[in-house]
Amino acid sequence: MRLLVGALAGFVLFMVACLMALPSLVGLNAHLYRIFASPNHVYAFDVFYEPHVFFGPGDGRGIPGYVKVVDGYGDVFDEENLDEIQNVRVIRWDRDAVHFIYTRRGIEYESALQLPI
Repeated sequence: MRLLVGALAGFVLFMVACLMALPSLVGLNAHLYRIFASPNHVYAFDVFYEPHVFFGPGDGRGIPGYVKVVDGYGDVFDEENLDEIQNVRVIRWDRDAVHFIYTRRGIEYESALQLPI
């Protein structure tokens, strides 16, 4: 009986590990969700989401991802990971930063990414 319980527990742990590794095994990488161009069109504020096996955009849950500031060559100047990317919006471009608002668990936060000077 102990052997059966041990084998069953091992099988369950193996299945959980397989499900956790599945996104990387099938090539689920971050996908571009939204782009905000700077007023002078030199920089872009890109929003990416990270797909998961059990949920995706539009299912009512927060989708994790990240935001980054890039130039026309694709060089990344700053980035930040976020728990929820659905409601990210840019509110202000300054000479040295882009300010944005995002929502996490129903509360709005403001953050900024640095631009090269």
